Formats: sequence, structure tokens, C-alpha cells
Amino acid sequence: MFDDATMHQSDDDKASASQRSLERAGPPATIPGYELEYRLGNGAYGEVWAALDKTTGRRVAIKFYTHRGTVDMAMLSREVEKLARLSAVRYVIQLLDVGWNATPPYFVMDFIENGSLEDLLRQQGALPKDQALEIFREVLVGLMHLHNKGILHCDLKPGNVLLDTDLKPRLADFGQSRLSSEAAPALGTMLYMAPEQADLNAVPDVRWDIYSAGVLLYCMLSGQPPHVDEAWMKRMQAAANLEQRLEIYRRHLNGSNLSKQIKLVTKGDVALAGILEQCLASNPNRRFQSAESVLMALKQREVQHARRPLLILGMVAPLMLLAVMLSFFSFMYRQARIDTAAAIEQKAGEKNLWAAQLAATSASGQLDSYCQFVSHMANDPIVQQELQLLLEDPQYKAVAETLANPLLNTDKSLQEKRQSLAEHPATVRLNQWLLGLYRDPDSPISASLFVTDPYGTQVANRFQEEINTEIIWKNYSFRSYFNATNGDFSLTDSEDVAKLSNSNLSLRPRIDDVHLSATFKSNANDRWKIAFTAPVKNGDQYLGVVAITVDMGSFVEFENGVHQYAFLIDGRQGKNFGTILEHPFLNDLLAAGQIPSEVFQARVSDEAIAQPFGVLYDPIGQLDSLVGTPGREAYQGQWIAGSARVMCSFGRPGRENARDSGLIVFAAENYTEVLRPSEELSDALLWLVTWLLLTLFAVFIALVMFAMRSIRQAEARVQVRDSGATEVGSTTR
Repeated sequence: MFDDATMHQSDDDKASASQRSLERAGPPATIPGYELEYRLGNGAYGEVWAALDKTTGRRVAIKFYTHRGTVDMAMLSREVEKLARLSAVRYVIQLLDVGWNATPPYFVMDFIENGSLEDLLRQQGALPKDQALEIFREVLVGLMHLHNKGILHCDLKPGNVLLDTDLKPRLADFGQSRLSSEAAPALGTMLYMAPEQADLNAVPDVRWDIYSAGVLLYCMLSGQPPHVDEAWMKRMQAAANLEQRLEIYRRHLNGSNLSKQIKLVTKGDVALAGILEQCLASNPNRRFQSAESVLMALKQREVQHARRPLLILGMVAPLMLLAVMLSFFSFMYRQARIDTAAAIEQKAGEKNLWAAQLAATSASGQLDSYCQFVSHMANDPIVQQELQLLLEDPQYKAVAETLANPLLNTDKSLQEKRQSLAEHPATVRLNQWLLGLYRDPDSPISASLFVTDPYGTQVANRFQEEINTEIIWKNYSFRSYFNATNGDFSLTDSEDVAKLSNSNLSLRPRIDDVHLSATFKSNANDRWKIAFTAPVKNGDQYLGVVAITVDMGSFVEFENGVHQYAFLIDGRQGKNFGTILEHPFLNDLLAAGQIPSEVFQARVSDEAIAQPFGVLYDPIGQLDSLVGTPGREAYQGQWIAGSARVMCSFGRPGRENARDSGLIVFAAENYTEVLRPSEELSDALLWLVTWLLLTLFAVFIALVMFAMRSIRQAEARVQVRDSGATEVGSTTR
């Protein structure tokens, strides 16, 4: 800690005093009635010794003025005068005796056991805030007593504050003190005196002691005085004379801003920072004007700190209540939305399940009509007779087994044989028969009709009213409409090829009843197709197969709404499992042009197929390839869908004969639109509760502000009353 000596001795005088103190090993004099024990310290004008009062056995301190000069006697006289006036003040060191005529002169005072505040700071460093404030408060009370008796200390610093057995401060060293009526200047100690005090023409002021008291508090909180700067101190010490040093000192203090350092040492205590900053204001007019005003500010700070828990409780409790209410409402609101959404999903799912069942019933009727039609075809005497004649024809028998191999469909060497059979009378009559069926207004609309021999070789066909000569007399036993499977056999798979190449043609896989083929994509119109086939028999003899192919697109009859529609998928195991066969957007795409190939790869998930109703994404609405396509937005997002399987009697009249066709109808409804009424109601409720909570919060804030304003007004009235009482007390003194 930088603790310069009191500034009114010259450098030569201080050097001489230091030299004399070093030369003398014993006490400067013997005082009757006192036994000098050891030296407590040296000052600028003398020495202080610890001594024992032989009469009372009490330990005392004796201050010797070793110069015996005019200055010494003036100092002694001034100090004794002030101590005599303060003889009843507990906060000041007490005068016990004076040796005016002794050599050197001296006075006896209380012995303070714990040394000075400077010693404590040197040993301990910065003090805890509570301890520092307690010492600061005691020092201010002591200053208040001094000032009320018309005495200004003018040299307050840690070395001049002694600590008794209870660590209570006692003000000491009144050598630079002045009466309030005096106009003589008094220089204190560098770093502890106010900037305006560092002037040889300055008139003593109460505010000097206020500044020095603020430095004391800063020292106790930080461990060192403010404004410590080595470069500045060296520049000041290098000055030519005292006036220059004082000028440098004043300029440095007036140009410094301690706000940042004060905030650091007070550690976030805003009230204490304000008090300390006002004590250390370089402008005396901005400083506290009395010790009483500083004490009052400390008292207000204590009241604020004492009131803070109540204020916090008063504020936190309602805020916590609001927070609990908000949390409870938030939980209930979320839970209500979840429960409402679940209930709406359940109801919407059940509604869409019922709609899907109606659509599936309609689709079942369509399937039954096609199955019955193909069954009638198989039982028609014409087809039975013509196939019987064909099988008995030697020309056919000669090539039947050769043409029965689908691997030879591309063999050009067989083209001549196929051409000769195309003109066979049975083939011609069968083609005419198929044309008649196609033109019959009672026949169901179909894409094509055809007839195969018992080995899967096509012997007649009609595509609308035309004959497809490219495929007649080629073998299609690998197709699912003939082999009774859920998918075509592969002509490259060894196991499938082995089945198709069985020398015993009757053991090859083939349908034995009305059959619904696997779906396949039409190359003509970009639609999914399905074939209804039935075996043609004459007793136990297998004559062939008749078939009708139908474009998927008219099976599901459903009144599509703005936010509700139905679509059909293939639910049979195989490569087309989950394929969307009918969809209103497919019709839109087909009308606008070609359907992108990605659409045919779209699949409904296994989870959606497994549950009767639930929330799903429409696979077609999610396709990136359709971004920007008009109408796509209507199928995006989530949907609540119900599903129902399409049953089919497969040509056997009666509901008891119906069984699962493998096709599934989904009735879907836009999830957002389903929940819109609930969302609108929830939003309205949310706004209502939000406004209610905001109103409660505003009322709470208004009440808190009113309470704080009332408290401030009450404190202001108390402050005015206390200030008036202080002024009256000062006047009477």
C-alpha cells in the first residue's frame, strides 16, 4: 500500500528526522510515573512508545515531539487541543496527560492493542464487505462527532485509524486537524486527501474528511487506495517542489474516472457503489456534504437490503403463482389438444372407414360383374365347341407342344406356323365370337378379350374391335392370368423356366377357377390393368382359358370432395404390393398428358395397409417429380384414412361365396381440415387465456410499482425529517 507521509515537512527535515530515529536506540526521555517498554513507531515529528503507568498498572501510549521546535510545539498544541475537546468521544483516541515543559514534550494517550487499520490491511489484504462497512460506519460516526464539535481531521488514512480489542476504530493523529472556523490550509497524505485539499491556499472543508473516508472504504474493499499508478507516482516524486507535486496530484485525481473500479470492488452492490462513488467524487459539490448524509445513505442501503427479501417474496410469489398457472394451463392446453385431436382422429377414422367400406362394396360389385361375365364366357357352348375342334385338329396337334414354350415367342422360325394357324377356322370363329361379345351392349366395358389353348397359347383376341396379330399364337403361360399366381413367372429365373418347360403340359401351373390376375401397366394408355380369367372345360378335359382385361380407373365409385377422396391399391403380396391402382390425381395427370414413371413406383406403407384407419401421407402427393404440377397441393400433407378390403365371389353368386380379392380401398380426408374447427376453438381459447394472464400480470406490475412508489415517498419523508432534525441539532450545538 502506498502510504506517503503527511505533506508539510521538507525532504531535508524528513531525512534528518529519519536519521535521528535510527541513531537513537532507547527512549527519547524518562517520564516520572511511567515505564517505557518499546517503541510502537516513528512519525514525521516524533516517536510513539508503549509504556506502563506505574500507579494504575495500565498500559498507555506516549507520543514524543522530538524536535522541540516551533513547528513541534504548534503541532502538539493543536493535537492536544483537539483531543481535549473530544475527551468524551468513544471513537477518538483519549488524551491522558501532557508534558508541555518536558524535553522533548509529549502527551500520553490510550494504548490500542490491535494496532492500526493499515497493519490489518497489510496482514490480511482486502476485508470482507460486512467488516469493511462496519469499520466505515464507525469511522463516519466518529467524524460526525468531530464535525459537530467543529473539528476537521484533515489527515484520515489507515495509519491514523487504530483498532481496539473489539476491532472498533479509534481516530488518531490530529496533528493536521483544523477547527471549522480556521482558514489555515492543511495537507493530508497523498492518495488519501481530496484533490481540492492538495492546495497550499485551500480552506479546510468537511468534505475533505468525506473523501478520505471514501478512500478508507475503497482500501478495505480492494486492499489498496484508488488512483494507484506507478508512472504517475514517479512523475509526481520527480517534481521540483511541493507545489508541482500537488498540481500533478490534483490534475491526476480530477482527470480519473473510478466508476469501473468501484463497480469491481463493490462486486455488484449497486447501492454501495453509488455511495462510494459519491464519497470519491473529485468535484466537492457532487460529494456527500456531511458524515450524517453518508450514514443516512448507508442506512437506506441497509433498509433496501432488509426489504429486498420481502420485495422478492412479494414479487416472486405472485410470479411463481402465475408461472404455475401458466404451466398448468399449458399442460392442460396441450393435453386437451392431444385428446381432442385423438378423439377427432378416431371419429374421422371411423367415418372414413365406413366410407371406404361403401366404396369397397361398390368395387366388389364391379369385380363380381367381371367375374360373372368371364365365367359365362367359359361356359358358352361356342367357345367350348371351337376349342374342342381345335384340339382335335391334326394341324394344331403337330405344333401345339412347340408353341407352348414361351421362350420361343421370339423365334422367327415359328412365324410361318403361327401365320398358318391364324387362318384356322376355329380361330376365325372364336375371333368373331369375341367381336360379338365386345359389341354386346350388356357386356361390361373392357380393354380386351382373348382365348388361349390349355397350354397358355393365345388362339384368339379382340382389342376393342381389332385383332392383335402380333401376339396371336404366342404362349403366355408365364402370365399371372394363366398360372394362377400373384405375379408373372420370370423367363430368366431357372426355377420358373423349369416349371414352364415341364414335358407334361398338364402339370404346368394354370388356373382352375375364375381368377383375378396381378395388375400390370398398359403400354397403350399409361393405366394399370387387371385380367379376369376362367378355365374352359368339357367335363374333366381342360380346353383352354378365356380372359377379359379391364383398365383400373372405374372400380371405385366415390363422390370426391374438396378435402376427401378415395383410391384403390393392390394389397396382394408380390412386387406390386401397396401399388396405387386408382387415384383421382392419376385421372388429372392422364388428362394433362403422360403420367411420370415415378407415379407407378409410389407405394402405400405396410403400416398403413395393416391398420383399418389412421394417419398417413398420400405417396403420390409426396413425389418430388410432381412439384409444380397443378392440383398436387390438394394431396400433400397428412390424411386420416380408413381402409376396407374389396371382396369378390369369383363367379359364384351369393355373399357366402365372397372372399378377399386382395384389393384395398382407402377413403382419405385432409388431416388439417378435419382438425380445423378444433384448432380454431383452441386458438380462441389460447388468446382468451393469454389476455387474462397478461391482464393479471399488468395488474401485478401496477401494484408492485405503486407499492415501491409508496415506499420511496415514505423514505423521502423520513429523510427530510431526519435532515431537519440534524440541522436543528447542528444549529443548537
